[in-house]
Amino acid sequence: MALWAGQGHRMARELPAGRLVEVLVAELTSARAALSAGGAR
Repeated sequence: MALWAGQGHRMARELPAGRLVEVLVAELTSARAALSAGGAR
């Protein structure tokens, strides 16, 4: 039992490590683009 996980573990994604890295890179790229677009105003 992971006592440190709290209730957030229910929202975790079950992905192979390689796929997780791909998803994280895509999310980071999207976030950077959104920040860049907002900063150019």
